[in-house]
Amino acid sequence: MKDLFPEYYSLSPDDFEQMWNEATFVFDANVLLNLYRYTPETSKQLLGIIKELQERIWMPYQFAYEYHNRLAEQLDAPPQEYKSLIDLINSAKVQIIRSNKSLNTQTGLQTEIADRVNNVFQQLSNDVKSFQDEHYKWLKQSGLPDQVSELFNGKVGAKSSYEDLHEYHKLGEMRYKYNIPPGFEDADKDGYPYGDLVGWFQIIEYAKETQKPVLLITNDAKDDWVKLDLDGKRTTHPELVKEMKEKAGVQFYLYNSKEFGVAAKKYIDSQITDEALEEIERVRDYPERSISRAIAEGRDLDNSLSAASSAVASLENATKLGATYEAIMGNVTELAAAQNILKDL
Repeated sequence: MKDLFPEYYSLSPDDFEQMWNEATFVFDANVLLNLYRYTPETSKQLLGIIKELQERIWMPYQFAYEYHNRLAEQLDAPPQEYKSLIDLINSAKVQIIRSNKSLNTQTGLQTEIADRVNNVFQQLSNDVKSFQDEHYKWLKQSGLPDQVSELFNGKVGAKSSYEDLHEYHKLGEMRYKYNIPPGFEDADKDGYPYGDLVGWFQIIEYAKETQKPVLLITNDAKDDWVKLDLDGKRTTHPELVKEMKEKAGVQFYLYNSKEFGVAAKKYIDSQITDEALEEIERVRDYPERSISRAIAEGRDLDNSLSAASSAVASLENATKLGATYEAIMGNVTELAAAQNILKDL
């Protein structure tokens, strides 16, 4: 049956090797916009991989438009993670203080924790704001927009005609009704719902012209781009693989940014570091899922009071040692988990 349904089976090592030797590397807007959210070193390393592949990179007009449409917003304000972290710090502080009222009644330990809370949280807020200011300054001085523009000069597809767009929209209405990927997850979104679909059709047209396999790098993890494979792992949606093969006659596969970085180490001997890959994954995943997961896991801690005390001590050490943004973020998430249990004592 594999011959009849190849889109449902994983590519072989030889297939991946061939794709890295021959494929066009297509980039979604979200991958390039995330360059502005990373620390300077991580941004530099990922951009370095794209430069190594410059002769074979490409963007459909729709994705390039979305990148530019959101670029000013990305440059005018530091990444949302900073605001989310400051909000979490303030929330955790309030919850710890409230929890202390219960602790005072039950254990008499209110003073032991409360005396340290205000100073620690104030220092944390100051540190995060300092990182925010430094990141904002870097965004303004990095020249990153010009670097990205130069890299993709002559590497962006043509704008679709109004006639083609009209046809794409009609097809979109039908496809979304039957959950045909990509784009159906955007059917009810505010604004333009056909961005992913238009970009996809533009990629197919380009693949018809070049007759080269396509590797798409996107951080879109919705079910209209990825799906569980036979091994239970999230991978390229088989309907996309099938459509690309039927219409353009070429292989199709997609990576998120971290997967792209890991594969680059293997196939082109990229020197991207494990630390950079971890940050790329964290930015893709943070903040909602990581914080909610930490708090959920925190409910199962055996010793709530010890967890809270340990978390506060970790935060004190972090601020005294001038910890990095990532270290502080981790410590605050740990404290959020601990204080979530304390408030239920």
